[in-house]
Amino acid sequence: MGGRLVGVFWGLIVVVTLGSLLLISSEDWLMVYLALELQGFSLYILVALRNDSINGREGGLKYFVLNGVSSGVFLFGCVLLYGLTGEVSIQGVNGLLTGEAGKILITVSLLFKLSGVPFHMWVPDVYEGAPIIITGLLTIVPKMGVFSLLVQIGPEMEIVLISGVLSVIYGGIGALNQTRVKRLLAYSGIGQMGFVLFGVGVGTVESIQASLVYMVLYMAMSVCVFALILRMGLKKGLIAEMGGISRENGAIGWTMGCLLLSIAGIPPLGGFLGKWLVLL
Repeated sequence: MGGRLVGVFWGLIVVVTLGSLLLISSEDWLMVYLALELQGFSLYILVALRNDSINGREGGLKYFVLNGVSSGVFLFGCVLLYGLTGEVSIQGVNGLLTGEAGKILITVSLLFKLSGVPFHMWVPDVYEGAPIIITGLLTIVPKMGVFSLLVQIGPEMEIVLISGVLSVIYGGIGALNQTRVKRLLAYSGIGQMGFVLFGVGVGTVESIQASLVYMVLYMAMSVCVFALILRMGLKKGLIAEMGGISRENGAIGWTMGCLLLSIAGIPPLGGFLGKWLVLL
């Protein structure tokens, strides 16, 4: 990556982070949409930034097209809500409407951005095509902003719960036959988002707090996993390349093992405690 591209690369990462912060602090639908698009367009470029990678260009195009459809669905939902209420503030709409078609469309759009099943189809290819740093960024930064918005708008609980159940099942089954590290983490992320959606779908204060705790734990574990993968310097991105890592570097091997067991929910590690809180 040339010197000019390095500057663009880090500048776009800052813009993605700014978009997530704006999304968390937004109080009306117009600002929410602008924050989503600010974040989304930066991610399109980052995913496809590797000119030497066919997978990168394919992943960037797929992410651009499908996320564009998702943004259109979100905007159409906002238009329906405004047409019925004359309100652009989120709290104003929540006070006037529940169970309306506009909210259903917005919920579906946000589930797409959270990679909830059946709106997950972009995740494996985009994760595989993106540079490892961008894969980590996709796993962590955008999802926190979208999660905060999903909690704030009062989504359609039945849709969220169904998506949560399907995400846990599909993520676990889909990860079984993977041979590449990033695709494995993509399916794992789908499953982890299912547990987050459980808490949001129940809709009580305690369940949403449990989902937030689990989201923070999942992000911390993801940061550590991607940092270790970068440290290993895998040439082909295959899971088989990680074989014997504990003999070459015991600290990295044991740490990676503990992190993966935690993500899988093995007690008494943090991932198990997070899942236990959500399901309690």
